[in-house]
Formats: sequence, structure tokens, C-alpha cells
Amino acid sequence: MSPARRGRSRPAATVMTLAALSLTVACQATPDAAATVAATPDAAPAVPASEAPTYTYYELSHEGRIYVTGSPTSYLKFLETRHLPYTLTLIGEGPRGETVVIEIDSDDPGLQEWLEAEFHARSYYAEEQHGGRTYVFGNPATHEAFRQTHHMPYTLTLIGEGPRGETVVIEIDKQRPELQERLRAEFAARYGLPWDDDAAN
Repeated sequence: MSPARRGRSRPAATVMTLAALSLTVACQATPDAAATVAATPDAAPAVPASEAPTYTYYELSHEGRIYVTGSPTSYLKFLETRHLPYTLTLIGEGPRGETVVIEIDSDDPGLQEWLEAEFHARSYYAEEQHGGRTYVFGNPATHEAFRQTHHMPYTLTLIGEGPRGETVVIEIDKQRPELQERLRAEFAARYGLPWDDDAAN
């Protein structure tokens, strides 16, 4: 098996324009302007379940930066003002080298940790060559499991669509339909390949 090739993802999704931003609900951002919304249970603060906050992931692109927030209140406020009052800035950490601005809350340090982890997990990209096929992963856990079993449970198979005419197997997630689009866009961009939607099997 050849070594995995990792890189930043290139998101892709259906978007609708909202002022200077595009908003995508429950899917990954498009390259220039988008928002991602996906409710996920909080796993960061070590507090009783009855008191544990629940975060919601929002990702927006604005003026070349990616903004990541974890509450509906701050998300809606950003749409009005294009500003987050308290942030952590990660220079060059975006999928295309963009600056990433993470919301922070001095009363809830777990928010920053959760948003950072969620952002990096959603940006994961790797490839493996096995059995003459190219496998493309968007989840580090799925990739690690594949290294042990050489099997992915849920996939999109593109016969003969690789750069050398090989079959490409894309990871999919029924709970995150945007994942396959992000991985297909990234793979196509890396090798300069056009994608035909009818090629999926």
C-alpha cells in the first residue's frame, strides 16, 4: 500500500446567497462564501450531562476569512455585523491557506476546543492506493479503520475516473451528505479532473 497523501479539503455544496455571504445548511462551505450548520452534541466540557452545553457548528466565509461559531446567537449576530467580539485567529489554517477565526467564550473554554476540533475534523482529506483503486477519505477514524481492514462500509464508486484510469472510491456519510461532494471536489482539483455526475455507481 502506498503512503497516504494528506491535504486540506476543498469544500463543495449547494448554496444560496445571503447578502455578502452564502449560507449552506448542514453541508460544507463552498470555496468563496458559505455557512455550515450541523448540530452536534458537545463533547468538550467535563460537566454533568444535565448541565453540559450543546454546541452547533456554523462555518462562514467572509472577505477571505473563515469564521467558526458555536451558537445560533453569535451566528445571527455575525450575519448582522460581520464581527465576532472574542476570537482565536489561526493564520493560514484554512483549506486554501485562509485565516480561520474561531469564536471563544471566557465563561466556557470548552467552546473553543470543540470548535477547533470540529473544524479540523471537517477539513480532513487523505488517499490510499489499494488493489489498483484509489480510496479517498474525509474522516480520520474511517481512514485508520481502512488501514486495518482494507474496507470502507459506505462509499461512492467512480469507475475509471482516476488520473490513471483507475477506479476511485469516495467515502460517504449518510448523516453528512456534503462529505462526498467535498472529497470529490478536492480529488478533482488535485488532479485537474472534470467530474461527471453520471459516473457514480
